This record gives sequence, structure tokens and C-alpha cells, in this order.
Amino acid sequence: MSDDPTRPVTARPPVVRRAPRRAPRSFAAALGLTALGALLPGTAFLAAGRRRLGVLTLLAFLALVGGGVWLATGGRRTLVRSAVDTDRLLWIVGGVVLVSLLWAVVVISGYRMLVPPRSSRGHHVLGALVVLVLVVAVAAPAVFVSRLAFTQRELIAEVFEDDGRSATVEDTADPFGDKERVNVLLLGGDGGEGREGVRTDTVIVASTDTSTGDTVLFSLPRNLENLPFPRTARWPRSTPTGSGRAARARACSTRSIATGRPSTPTSSGRPTTRARTS
Repeated sequence: MSDDPTRPVTARPPVVRRAPRRAPRSFAAALGLTALGALLPGTAFLAAGRRRLGVLTLLAFLALVGGGVWLATGGRRTLVRSAVDTDRLLWIVGGVVLVSLLWAVVVISGYRMLVPPRSSRGHHVLGALVVLVLVVAVAAPAVFVSRLAFTQRELIAEVFEDDGRSATVEDTADPFGDKERVNVLLLGGDGGEGREGVRTDTVIVASTDTSTGDTVLFSLPRNLENLPFPRTARWPRSTPTGSGRAARARACSTRSIATGRPSTPTSSGRPTTRARTS
């Protein structure tokens, strides 16, 4: 500093501290971040420094995940209604295709932002193969869902009404009234050509909650051979021992247990049941 007051004082230029330069990203790191961006869209953009684009992409992906979780939990009724509506199925296919295309664009764009500019030709070939595999992995579920939706749509169009809508009761009418639960008996017989009569080999009771649609199925098998009974049960003590597989099958048939007496063959060879009265 000078003692002469007439001499102008010159200010020192400010010292500018430069941020340390980041080491250039390796090709292996670019591939790893690209794969991570395919699993979690938006992360590749964040790693490349495109924060705004990365955040928007990540938020859109999280919104899709949240919508899927809602459909699997609280929105199951909406999902079922969409699965039986041909118009909604078309929208579902279009939405799935659009999401898969955008997802593929995100994967490709993320790789192009992350790959080192001076990569060799071999690295570019390897990177293209990795990106191709990731795009196929993204597109495969979309193709499966689209085929499933088209198959469902064709089934509804062929089985139900001409307009393709489900032939169910309209939402404005309640066929169950104030009933909280409805029980339906489903019977399946084995009658056919050359066979006399129909035997109910299948007996299923379907109990449905009218408010939620939750259904419980209770099936009664045709034969109950070797079924464990309590020692105080009357039916096992009243069953004749018999001999042979046919006798055991008649004794353990559902019809015999329901009436309390085993079936006995008649002169025509057809079993009859002697009902117990009390």
C-alpha cells in the first residue's frame, strides 16, 4: 500500500473459486444408470442433470403406481366393471400402449444423455443391445395386457348383447332389495347319452354379500369315503361293513350321509336310499 494520498488505490480482483470438476462418467456407470432408469423412470434424467424433467417423469410414474395400488385394493369394483365393458377395454388397451411407448422413450433418452460422448464403437453396439433388451422388457407386459383385454372384449361381444355391454341388471335397479346375503345352489349332473337319470355329482352353495359382492363357495363332494367322524356320530355305526369298492362307495355317498342311511342296491342294480325317520 502506498503512502502517497494522491495515488489512486487499485482494488484487487475478486478471487473466483471454481467448483471441482467431476470425473467423467464411465460407460459401465451409464449402463447401470440406464437400467435403473428403466426400473424407476426419471432417475436417469436426474443423474444426467435434467432435474426438472427427471422429477416430472418420476412423479408421473409414482402416480401410475398409486393408481394401480388403488385398483388392487379400494377400486376393485371399478376394475371389475371395466373388465366387462367393451368400450373401457379399448381405452385400457390404448392407455397401456401409450404408457409403454412413453416408457421406451424415457429409457432411450436416458441412455443418450448418460453415455459418454467419446465412447468407442463397441461400447455403442453394447449400449444399443442393452437398451433394446430394456425396451423389450418394458413392452412385454404391455403386449400381454393388450392381448388379454382384446380376448376379454371378444368374449363379451360374442356371449352378451350385440352392443358388447354386459347383460347384467342395470345399476338403477336392485334385484336383492334389503337382503344382506343371497345363497345360490349350483348343481351339476352326470346325465348323458345312454345313461338313465341325472345324478348330482356336483353340489356347490354360493353365498354372496350383496353390498360388496364377496362370494363364498362351499362344495359338497360326491363321495366321502374315509371321512373322519366323531365317535358319538350315529351314521358310522349304522353303516354296514359290506365288501368291495362298490359297497364302500355306496355307503360313503353324499346322498347316504344326508338321509342317515346308506344306499342299498335293488334288484335292478340301482341304489336306493332308506331314509331315517325319528
